[in-house]
Amino acid sequence: MKKVVLFISCAIIMVVLFLPDGINSSKRESLIRQLHSKNYFESSSAVNQIIKNKVYEVLPTIQADFWRKDLIDKEMYLEVMVGLKYRFSKNYIYALYDSIEEKAYKNIDSINAKLNLTLLLFKLNDFSKINYLHYNTNSPRGKRHNFMTIDTWWYLLDIPEYEQLAKSTLLRLIEESEYEHDRTRALFWLEEKYKGKITPELIELFPSLSNTYVKQLIIKDNLRYGDFNDVFNLLKKQY
Repeated sequence: MKKVVLFISCAIIMVVLFLPDGINSSKRESLIRQLHSKNYFESSSAVNQIIKNKVYEVLPTIQADFWRKDLIDKEMYLEVMVGLKYRFSKNYIYALYDSIEEKAYKNIDSINAKLNLTLLLFKLNDFSKINYLHYNTNSPRGKRHNFMTIDTWWYLLDIPEYEQLAKSTLLRLIEESEYEHDRTRALFWLEEKYKGKITPELIELFPSLSNTYVKQLIIKDNLRYGDFNDVFNLLKKQY
């Protein structure tokens, strides 16, 4: 009987030690050092691994170092806090947002910085900054910074309360964005989410589009999701 109990105990220990998502203490310490690296690519690559492996030991050092770091490092620290569901994450996000508003940082892209923080709040189910997303989407300056704007609206496609608003905004950005890559990015996220279900709305939007490349993408995607009559009609409108 004792041998059976001993065998079971050893088996449990082995399972705990070698779970797929588990990592040993030396690896955890290595990830923490990597996060604090001055090399951006090293520190940024550590973020997902720390979250994935639930390296909670990093939180005390993040708190201690937070206000001594530059803005990029602060944003990475916040990603870790949010990913690890640290209960004071919002406090840090709001404090950093306010410091950007007060122009505490020089030579930064304040629009993208605030959009990054807005997205982190969304991930915490806090939508209090959605008015900033609206403002940035519609302002002349914001329309030249649509990459992060588009990705933030894309996140809202999975939030039932904001899904329709996000979808209509992305459709509008396909038409109105200043840069071609922003238009195609908005199109990509809509098709990634809805597949062929978005086709009727894209067909309706098609005549008002001025960008030839985006039109060609819609025609191409209709070959997958639409029917040949739709494609034929779109080709007639295009040419």
